[in-house]
Amino acid sequence: MKTFSEKEALSFWEELKHHASYSFNLSHSLAYSFISYQTAWLKHYYPTEFISAALTYGAESEKTKLLKEAQRLGIEIVPPKIGISDPRKWIAKDGKLFSSFLEVIGIGEKSLDKIKNAKLRNDGGFFSNKKLIKGALKKALEGIKAFSDEIPDNIDDYFKLGITFNPKVKYKNFYSKFQNVECNELELLSGDIGNQFKAIELTNKPPLKDLIKCRDCEGRKNVKLPLPIEYGKYNIMIIGEMGDRDDFKTRTHFSDDVGRKILFPELKKHRFDREDFCYTNFFKCQMKKPTLKNIKTCGEWLKKEIENINPSNILAFGNSAMKFFENEEGGIFKANGKTKWVEEYSTYVTFCVSPSNVLYFRDDNIDKFRFGIKKFVEKTIQIGGFT
Repeated sequence: MKTFSEKEALSFWEELKHHASYSFNLSHSLAYSFISYQTAWLKHYYPTEFISAALTYGAESEKTKLLKEAQRLGIEIVPPKIGISDPRKWIAKDGKLFSSFLEVIGIGEKSLDKIKNAKLRNDGGFFSNKKLIKGALKKALEGIKAFSDEIPDNIDDYFKLGITFNPKVKYKNFYSKFQNVECNELELLSGDIGNQFKAIELTNKPPLKDLIKCRDCEGRKNVKLPLPIEYGKYNIMIIGEMGDRDDFKTRTHFSDDVGRKILFPELKKHRFDREDFCYTNFFKCQMKKPTLKNIKTCGEWLKKEIENINPSNILAFGNSAMKFFENEEGGIFKANGKTKWVEEYSTYVTFCVSPSNVLYFRDDNIDKFRFGIKKFVEKTIQIGGFT
């Protein structure tokens, strides 16, 4: 019979201790699985009620995360309203999520207890005893317009939660650009707003003059001059990752096989020409392995270009897009084909795998690239008013 040596026994014991920190017996695992299935089922079929219960009975520290999840699911979040909201509970009604009054700054436990007792005595409905509505309580209720269906522009000044109830406040740049658009937050973020905006025909604007003087990173020594923006007909941008030798020779973008064989033929399939768009890169010079530091340096120039063009949609290539717009090191394959509103830059951005990835590295990524271009074109037509 083989036995462990002392060294083997100690090693096994250490591994067993680590394993014990996350292992369950069968009954324990079954119980967790059953609860997980129940909660997943409830969230899928009754999302508003599920989030409402989680906000009411869950941890205080999880509220902001839960509210962001509610927004992702397209649930409208409403500040407390007289006749609907509860002193302490979040209420799900008509597909909307109504905050409790306890979330309002200036309404404390003592006020709520008084109101609750008044309600029990006269059965006149929540906040029915007008004599109790005075001082800070009255000011708070009037401030949040609890007695009407309105939501004031400064509604978030009354809440401790790090989330806005009013999309017109959170997305001021969106409503400034897309005036008179009525949509919920989910439609706003994804670009599903219909033909609400006509693409602007650009005049030939001069490139940023100071760009040629930039020597803020090591990439500048590799080129004679940084590659400036290339203007097109419409205020729609296509942002590559970094130009190659042909680009720097011709002073144009995608002048090599990446453009000739991959990008422009794909755009042509959707009846768009090269001249329709404005082109630039995340990196204005050449470098071997760009970092987040490099993209922050070049990003200052890109921000000025975006401000200059005021685009309605941007096609952004590669993991550089994830670094610039999402502050993430990677993830372009997961984000490929997705469009999101970026409030900071007042534009929609459609993420796409880089055409150079298709040409030089993985032929099997062509379907992903085509899908990304297709989604970019769909959003451009939808929000740009093209026919």
